[in-house]
Amino acid sequence: MSYFDIAEIVAEEERLPCTFLTDAELIGYLDSTSDREDIEADTRVELPLWLADALSKRNMVSVDLPRGFGSRTRQALLADAMSVPLRERSAHCFHLCVRAAEISSRPEALDLPRVARVALSARAATSLDRATNSVGTDVAALRAQLTDIELALFERGYDVARDRLEWRRRLIPSMRVSGLERGIAAKRARAAALASDAAAARAEMASDAAADEERFRLQAESASSSSSSASGYAHGPSDGELASTWSTSSSSAAAATAGGRAPTRDADDAMLHDSAAKRRRPA
Repeated sequence: MSYFDIAEIVAEEERLPCTFLTDAELIGYLDSTSDREDIEADTRVELPLWLADALSKRNMVSVDLPRGFGSRTRQALLADAMSVPLRERSAHCFHLCVRAAEISSRPEALDLPRVARVALSARAATSLDRATNSVGTDVAALRAQLTDIELALFERGYDVARDRLEWRRRLIPSMRVSGLERGIAAKRARAAALASDAAAARAEMASDAAADEERFRLQAESASSSSSSASGYAHGPSDGELASTWSTSSSSAAAATAGGRAPTRDADDAMLHDSAAKRRRPA
């Protein structure tokens, strides 16, 4: 609601029970039960919402729960909201509950918005159902039982049901889509767009994860191959290979000696060269 909303201004005139914390001079007229000019501390007075809010901010009054919204009433609203005649308590009871939770010093007041929300959800559905099934009947008694918000919903539903009935009877050429229906359609479109964006984001994340997994696998294979090569170079020829090399070289030297020739320097160099080559050869 805006600042200049008539319904908001009227709702702010609803009264809340308050207790003065200090003496207040020259405002005794606020207490209809006293003819004094001043109000003494600990005096209980019912003040309009706007005045109770202003005085509570100055720590001059403590604001109590709205009249008629005690523990039993709150439990009844949560159990069966339609069983409680809210209009008898206040025509703007939902606004009153929310505002009381903002300015009241009672801890129980913090639960009022939740109770009001649950009650309004249940009563609004019933009000719309009655509105759509009451076309052509006298609804004065029914309207008198509704609070301000419920009455607005009832009138909107009643108008829609009446226009639909007239359209079906060909009394009007066309029907105009209500603002409520346009809002629902826009909400559905936004939800579909968000779902599509979320699906695209999940697909992109899955693709990135698969690419990362493939890259890690290739890196692991490359590291394993490099490790195997380095291991082969590090170990060199085995003891058996070295023994075979020395045995072959010794046999060659012995054969040369048996043939009447001493082993030459070239034979020794060849033997050392073969041994070094086998040490460098990978396993």
